[in-house]
Amino acid sequence: MAHDDLGGTGADDARAEGDEERRLEAERVLDLVRPAMEADAGGVAIVNIDGGVVSVCFRGTCLNCPSINLTLSLGIERTLKQHLPWVRHVVRVG
Repeated sequence: MAHDDLGGTGADDARAEGDEERRLEAERVLDLVRPAMEADAGGVAIVNIDGGVVSVCFRGTCLNCPSINLTLSLGIERTLKQHLPWVRHVVRVG
């Protein structure tokens, strides 16, 4: 397999571009749910995307909210899956 000047392969570069594209897509979709979270001084950020698994962390008041699991499954995961067919699962980290 041919390596580029940085020691990577063309396949590595294509995967990195695909990962960045998926991250941008996911960020745009999360922008649909962020206003409701920010209205309560909370927030969410993407930590990682690995295949169809999106890892997110919560911020602000969301960290101590008793509804955090509902927000994750019924708000964030459902919205991502509705808009992005490649999303299989969303997990909370941190």
